[in-house]
Amino acid sequence: VGGIVFLSVSHLFSGASYQRAVTCLHILDAVFGTFCRAPTGKRRTIHKEADLDAFLRLEANGRLQLGSARMRTALLHCLFHSVEEIRLKAFNLLTNEASQFLESGGVVHEELWSLARRHLSSPRPQDGAIGALLVRLSLVCLKQVSDAEMTSRLLEVCDQAVTNFVALQRDIASSSADCPIHGWLLTLTTCLSDVEGILKVVERHSSLTGVDYVGTILNEALSLSQSVLQYVLRIMVPRDQHNLTEEMATQPLHRVAPSFEDTERAFLALVENSKQARRTSFTEEERQLAIERITSCCWLGIKNGCLLLEQVARISLGANGVNYPLDYSSLKGIMDTFVSVMTACRHRGAIESCAESLRRFCQLVSSCDDASMAEMPSAVLSEALEYWSEKKSRSSLTRRSAGLPLLVKALIEGDRKDTQSSLRRAVSSVMRLFPARPCHQTPDNGLDVPAAEKLHLLCALAGSSPLGEAMRVHHNAVFEACLEGLDSSVWVVKNAAYQLYGTVAPRMLGQKRTREEFAGHDTLTPMKVFTQFPCVMAALSGFGERPRGDSEQLFFILDFLSRLRSASHDQSDRTVLFDMDKCDICTSSTREKLEPFVAVVRTQLKSRSWKLRLLAARCLASLCPSPQDEVLSALSALANSGETTSYNELQARLRAANVLLRANPNCIPAVVDCFADDAVLNWWVLASRNCFVEMELLDTLSLLYPDPNLAWKSDLCEALLKKLENFAADDTSALGHCTPGHDLLRKRQAAWLLSAASRHRLPDLTTVVTSLMRVAKAESHVMEALLEFLGDACRTGSTFSVGVWRQLATELVAYAKSGAHHRTHLADTVELLESLLQKRGLANPTLVRECLSVSQHCALGQSAGGTTVRALSLVLWSRCLRLSLENPAFCNPATLGESVHAWLSSLAAALEGRPEAETTADIVWFQVARSVRTAGYVAFDWASRCDPPDHVVLQRVFDITLQLLQDGDPQIRSEAAAAFTYDARALQPSPLQPNLAVRDLFKRMVQVCRGQLEVVRFLMDKLHVCDSSTHFEVERQLGTPDFSASGLFEQDESEVFFEPMVT
Repeated sequence: VGGIVFLSVSHLFSGASYQRAVTCLHILDAVFGTFCRAPTGKRRTIHKEADLDAFLRLEANGRLQLGSARMRTALLHCLFHSVEEIRLKAFNLLTNEASQFLESGGVVHEELWSLARRHLSSPRPQDGAIGALLVRLSLVCLKQVSDAEMTSRLLEVCDQAVTNFVALQRDIASSSADCPIHGWLLTLTTCLSDVEGILKVVERHSSLTGVDYVGTILNEALSLSQSVLQYVLRIMVPRDQHNLTEEMATQPLHRVAPSFEDTERAFLALVENSKQARRTSFTEEERQLAIERITSCCWLGIKNGCLLLEQVARISLGANGVNYPLDYSSLKGIMDTFVSVMTACRHRGAIESCAESLRRFCQLVSSCDDASMAEMPSAVLSEALEYWSEKKSRSSLTRRSAGLPLLVKALIEGDRKDTQSSLRRAVSSVMRLFPARPCHQTPDNGLDVPAAEKLHLLCALAGSSPLGEAMRVHHNAVFEACLEGLDSSVWVVKNAAYQLYGTVAPRMLGQKRTREEFAGHDTLTPMKVFTQFPCVMAALSGFGERPRGDSEQLFFILDFLSRLRSASHDQSDRTVLFDMDKCDICTSSTREKLEPFVAVVRTQLKSRSWKLRLLAARCLASLCPSPQDEVLSALSALANSGETTSYNELQARLRAANVLLRANPNCIPAVVDCFADDAVLNWWVLASRNCFVEMELLDTLSLLYPDPNLAWKSDLCEALLKKLENFAADDTSALGHCTPGHDLLRKRQAAWLLSAASRHRLPDLTTVVTSLMRVAKAESHVMEALLEFLGDACRTGSTFSVGVWRQLATELVAYAKSGAHHRTHLADTVELLESLLQKRGLANPTLVRECLSVSQHCALGQSAGGTTVRALSLVLWSRCLRLSLENPAFCNPATLGESVHAWLSSLAAALEGRPEAETTADIVWFQVARSVRTAGYVAFDWASRCDPPDHVVLQRVFDITLQLLQDGDPQIRSEAAAAFTYDARALQPSPLQPNLAVRDLFKRMVQVCRGQLEVVRFLMDKLHVCDSSTHFEVERQLGTPDFSASGLFEQDESEVFFEPMVT
C-alpha cells in the first residue's frame, strides 16, 4: 500500500494529464476510504479492529505518509487542473476530516484567500471555478479557529460580490475584464452548498451572538442573484426598447427575447459609453474583444445567478437543519425570475442552464407540505398555456423557439406531485391552442409561428428522458402533428417538423439490434404500428392510387415504415385493426389487413423520385407478408416487360425483391423452382436496355443462383466480359457514357464478374483479372472495382500465384506512370503496390526500382495526385528503401546514401509543412508515422553500421520519431512507437506505450553514439520535453546531473489530453 500511495502522489505533478490524474486520485480516495477513520469519527467496520489499529500505528510511524506535506502539495496542484472532475476529487480529499491535510487558519488561509481573489478577477470561467473552490477551502481552514472569523469571511464574500455588481452597473466594459460578477456568484453558490461545514458554523455563531447572520447572508444572496439576472436581461435590450421592457418586467410571461442583432447593438452601445466615460479610444480589435467579454459575462452571470437562486431555495426547503423559511411571495419571486430568463433570453446554453435550475427548484417546491406552494409549478404551467393561446406577437421565435419548450418541459419534469396529469394537460392544450394550419397557403406569421412553436414544444417533451414512459401514450398525437408539419410549405414549420421526427420516431420504433442505419427494430412490426399508431395508417391511406414524388410527408412515412421488422412475423397474429374505409373492427388474415397499404406503397414504385422509389422498395419489403410471392411477381414482371414497361417501377420492384431475398434466404429454393427462365435473365443482363434495372438484376442473380456448377452462369460471365472488352475498344460507344447510370453499371458488372469468377472454376479468375485490367485503362469505374477486389485479395490470402501478382504489379506501375488516371485510383494503386511488395518472393530488382521511381515522382508533388497520393507515396518509398537496404541486389550502392537522405528530407518536409486543415494534417502525419515504422529502424541500423556512422541520418530519424511520439493522435503515436524493436517488449505487452518508446529511443541513440560530444548536446537539447523516466535513463548512460522538467505527454502545447492505454 505504501508503494501504491507513493507512486500515485509522484504522478500528481503540475500539468498531469486527465487519465493520469484521475487514476491517481481514485487510488488515494480508495486508500483513505478503506483504512482511515470516517468523517464522523467512527472507524470503518469492514476490517477487524486489530488489523485497523495495526495499520493506523504504521501510518502514525510515517511508513505510508498519509497526510504528508508532499501529498498535500500534489493535491493542491490538482485544484488548478483544467478538468472539473479532477478539481472536485482533489478538493474532497483535502477537506476530508480523516486526512487532516490542512492546517487551521494562519498562513494557509491567507494564501488561499489571496490566490482565490486573483483567480476571481479573471474573466475566464475556468478561473472563476478554481477561485470558488479556493474560497471554500479557505473557509474550511477557519472551521477550527473561530466561528466569528468564518462568518466574517463569508460576509466579506457577499460584500465583494455586491461591490462587483455595483462596478458592473457603473461600467460593464471594464468590469467584465477586471472584476467580473459571475465568479463571485459561483463562489457564493459553492460556499452555501456546504451546509454542514460552513452554514452550520455560521448558524452556531448566530445563536451565540443573537444576530441572524445566516438570514443576512442568504437574503443578500437572494437579492443579489435576482438583481444580477434582471440587470443582465435589461442590458441585452437596446436602449430605445427599454420602455417596452420595463412594461413587460412585471409580467414574466409577457417578455419578448431580443434578437441576437439587437443584443449585439446593445453591447456595442455599452462599449461606446465606456469609451466616452474613460475618455479613451478603442481599436476595432479591442472593441470586438470588449463585446465578447460582455457577452461572456452576461451568459455566465445568468448561469451562475440561476444556480445561486436554486441553492438558496434548496437551503430553505431542504431538510438540512438550517432555519431560513421563505414564504410564498419569495418563492413566487424566484419562480418569476426563472420564467423571465426563459422568456427574455435566446442564448441556448444560458436557457438550458436556467431550465435545469428551474426543474430542480420545481421539484423542491412541489414536495412542500403547503398546498399553495406545491401547486406553484402546475399553476405557472396553466398561466403559460393560457397566455400563449392569447398572445398576438411572437417575435421570440428562433430555430428552437427560444426558451418556450424548455420552460414547459422543466415545469412538467419538476412537478413531483402529478407529472402525468401535467403532461397530459400540456399536450392536449398545445394541440388545442395551436391547431393545424391548412397546407400550401401564403406565409403568415400569425399562423406559421404558432405552428412552429407547437412542434418545438412537442419535440422538447418527446425528447425528455424523465418523461419517456409518460409520453408513450401521446406518441400517436405527437406523430400526427409531425406529419402535418412535414406537409407544410412554410420553412419554419417544416424545419420544426424535421426536428420532431428525428426525436419521436426512434422512441416509437424502440431499440435496434444493430447500429446499421436501416436495420429493423426489435419490437414493432407493421401490424403493431397500424394498431398502436392509427395516424400512420390514416396518412398512408390518404395518398391513394397515384405516385407522389413531391410529398415530404410521404417520404417520412415510408422512411418510418421501412425501419420495421418484416410483416412475415405477423403471419400468426390476430391483431384487431380498424378498416380504412368503414373504421369497423375486423380480424382478417395478415395478408388481407396489409393489402390496402401494400397497394399504396406499390404505387409509389412508379415515382420519378429516385429516393422515394428506394424507400418504397424497402417499405414494401417490410410490409409484404409473403416474400416468395413478391419476388416471383417482380421476376414475372421482368419476363413480361415490353416497350411500354416502366423501368422505374421495374427497378424498384427488383430492389424490393433483393431486400426480401437477403432477409428471407429460406425462400430462395422455392423461387428458383417456380421461376426457371434463365434465358430471360441472361437476355436482360446483355441487352443494356436500362442500367439501373441491370444493376438490380445482377444482385438478383447472385442471390438466386449461388451454385457454382451452373453452366449457363459461366457462359453469361464470358459473354459479359466480352461485352465489356468490346465496349472499351469501340470508340463509337462513347455515346453510351451519357446514359444515366452507365458508370455505376460498368463498376457493378466488373465487380460481379470478379465475384463470380472467384467462386467458380470457369471462367478462370486470372483471365478475368487480366482482361479487366486492359478494359480498366479506358473505363475508370472498372478500374475502381478492380482495385477494390485486388486490395481485398491481397489482404485476405493467396488468390493468385507469385508470378501473377508480379505481372499485376508491373501493370499497376505502368498504369500509375501513364497519367490517365483519377486521383482516387492513383492513391489506391500506390497503396496496393506497397501491400504487394510485402509478399514473400514477389519483389525483384526491376519491380523495386520501378516502384521507387513512381513513389518519388508522386511524393515530391510531380504528379497530378493530391495530398493523399503524396502521403501514401511516402509509405511506398519507405517500403522500397527498406528492401534496398536489406538486399544489396535491389539497389545501387553508390546512390543508396543519397536515397536515404532524400527520403528523410521528404518526411521532414511533410511534418514541417502542416496544412491548415486538421483532417489533411492527420492524413499526412499518419502516413509519415507508417513510413517511419516501415523503414525507420532499418535506416537507423544502416547509418550506425556505416564507417564512420552517419550522424545526420541518425539524428534525423531520431528527431522525426520523437516528434511523432508527441503527436496528439493516438494512432500516430502507436505507429511511431512500433518503429523500433525495443528491449522493453520482453516486459511489456504489444503495443508498446509511447512514453516507454521515448525512453528506449534515447537509450538506443546513446548506445549507438556514445562518446560523441555533438550527439550528447543534441540529446540534451531534446530533454526539456521529456518525462522523468527518460531523464533517469540518460543520466545512467551519460552520467549527467539531475534536472526537472514537465512530462512529455502532459504539456499544454502538445495538445495531448490523455495517454494511450496498453491493450
